[in-house]
Amino acid sequence: MVSTAIAVRVLPHAVLAAGVLLGGCARDATARYPEQWSRPTAAAGNACPRLAGRYHDAGELAAGTPCDGTRHQFRGQYRCDTSLARNLGDIDAGDWVELRQPDADTLVIVSSDPTAEVREWHRSRGDFSCGEHGLERTLHASLMSVGDNSASSPAPLAAFNGAGTLFDLATSGSAGVRTLTRTFSATADGSLIMDVSSSQAGLMVLIPFHIRDEGYVRWSRAEPSPEAAAIGAAAAGASDDLPAMHFARFESMNDFVHKIRLTNVDGTAVQKGSLEARPVALTPGRRWLQISMIDHRWHPLRDFDAHLGFELEAAAGHVYRIGGKPGSCLPPGDVDAAISSHQVSHVQVSLLDSVAGQPDRHFEAQALCIVGVAVICDAADAPTIDMDRVRLSCVRLGDSTRGYYGRVP
Repeated sequence: MVSTAIAVRVLPHAVLAAGVLLGGCARDATARYPEQWSRPTAAAGNACPRLAGRYHDAGELAAGTPCDGTRHQFRGQYRCDTSLARNLGDIDAGDWVELRQPDADTLVIVSSDPTAEVREWHRSRGDFSCGEHGLERTLHASLMSVGDNSASSPAPLAAFNGAGTLFDLATSGSAGVRTLTRTFSATADGSLIMDVSSSQAGLMVLIPFHIRDEGYVRWSRAEPSPEAAAIGAAAAGASDDLPAMHFARFESMNDFVHKIRLTNVDGTAVQKGSLEARPVALTPGRRWLQISMIDHRWHPLRDFDAHLGFELEAAAGHVYRIGGKPGSCLPPGDVDAAISSHQVSHVQVSLLDSVAGQPDRHFEAQALCIVGVAVICDAADAPTIDMDRVRLSCVRLGDSTRGYYGRVP
């Protein structure tokens, strides 16, 4: 019965119905609360518990906690993710998470990752509720909905899930609701406990079923470093002690057709082996950046990489991004010959600079562009190298110490 309700689009409905009939139509699996863990403290009435403090982001899973381990990710599943940042704030995980409660209506979640958004939840807006068991986040989703457990899905994914739900109901009489409830409470020893419950109820080929799993996660306190404590004391709770305010951030673009992402900073590869266009934290100062993108050619049908290297004066607290998809720097003529020519072109790249409370600043940066293989060179490297039986020179960007090995047109 475990897999029947979470593999709707993977297995035929006849097989699922057989699983329901053989395994029964109801199941309740609850892990035992560990005896060695301090017990959660009860809240008064419907008041929100005091959870403020800094915790390690990686939690400890109670033995026997049920987990959904299907290959496909469905909304409302609990897949034994023990990240506090993701479970409570829907943000990227770092080493620690800091919770702030400036008033009874507000919960602020701060990740040590400077690229992660600072999340602010409000009870009055329905972001969470509070009761005798703790602070609660509840997610309801169609049994057929794919995606993560963030509070909302992107509009295209929500439309896809809605259409899929109607299709399964019309074609096989299968539908239902999956509910994920995560309840957070403090313990006497200062730890944070999450009681996580995932339930599924509905019809599988017109056969009613109900499944419920419950388990626990514990997060221990993380003491701030002396430097961080000094910053926090000086700021007296102000927003300038946030990790993001001490770094700049570069955000990549990642749409359906074009993927543009930051792949190199000051000669060091970033996001290596990742296809995701994730934000990257930059130490303030003059930085040499490389963005990479896929260039599509229809005649002939070819996909290849293009790389742009440019310099940026990164300021703490600022967010930088590409202002628009850069034009191609592929040399004219035969595509294969152009790629193998190792030609380095001088182009301009449009950038946006965003900082809280100010309008975006648009500016242009001089850049080097090369397609195919990009080999970075700097002042300490040899002035020339041999590649593809061709002698290539180090072409630098203006007065920058970095550039690419290639040919100048």
